[in-house]
Amino acid sequence: MSVRGDKEDPRDFALWKRAEPEHIMRWDSPWGEGYPGWHIECSVMSTKYLGDEFDIHGGGLDLIFPHHECELAQARGAGKAFARTWLHYNMITLGGEKMSKSKGHFVTLEELFEEHDPLVVRFHLLRSHYRSVLDFSEESLLGSAQGLKRLLETYREVSRLAEGDEVDESAFSEARAAFSKGMNDDLNTPQAVATLFDTAREVNAKLASNPSKAYVNAARVFFEETLGNILGVLGASVAGAQETDEATLGGLLELILEQRQEARLRRDFKASDAIRDKLAALGIQIEDTAEGSRWKRAS
Repeated sequence: MSVRGDKEDPRDFALWKRAEPEHIMRWDSPWGEGYPGWHIECSVMSTKYLGDEFDIHGGGLDLIFPHHECELAQARGAGKAFARTWLHYNMITLGGEKMSKSKGHFVTLEELFEEHDPLVVRFHLLRSHYRSVLDFSEESLLGSAQGLKRLLETYREVSRLAEGDEVDESAFSEARAAFSKGMNDDLNTPQAVATLFDTAREVNAKLASNPSKAYVNAARVFFEETLGNILGVLGASVAGAQETDEATLGGLLELILEQRQEARLRRDFKASDAIRDKLAALGIQIEDTAEGSRWKRAS
């Protein structure tokens, strides 16, 4: 078999290196037009680890042709159903400029994780639709970190206040429907994340009015489903460390609140106010209600 316009053997690597691009990408064969590729290993690895048929195959837009088309053709030719759905991610820029390995303008995940929590990077990816260009910059990553922090603080608060097994099933039906609508709309994760921010604001406002335990439990379940099970930004290790930290912090603050309450009963309001002010300086807000004093992180 010969390369078009060239009688030399196309299997000669030296020839391939000096051949024109249009020569090495096409040649005639008894079965139609053929061209070389780096595709067979991807078909083999995918079916080995994911099975002959699997749900989603990802990749960049630049890989649709010829890489993914060849993967699919090879797998189907071997009698395998292969991927049901293909998701092609748009380009990723670094500081507004397209990444280029040849120009040294790129960043590896290892380097990225040295500066940013992997869960923040994951959340940053989720804040942009996979069909849109996504930019990595210090400013944008810090913005995502702050956004994730706000959501996690709400989750931690409802986890701290949750008690018992009663759950108000209707409390988050609209939020759950809005979240699902975004996810079902071509995996519109930015819309789904926006729903989480809206819901977190509503939950924080509701917590100020001493809601029922059933509502608080429902809030915890909602965030565990969406932030954890679906988006995967809670993280098992984070959740475990969080529970330990929250339990320790909660115990210490309850002890402090008891001391403050004793000062109030003695009508030592100077000491009571001093405790409140010192906690406020540490980012802990004290609320005095008819049911007693409670604490929360200042927003």
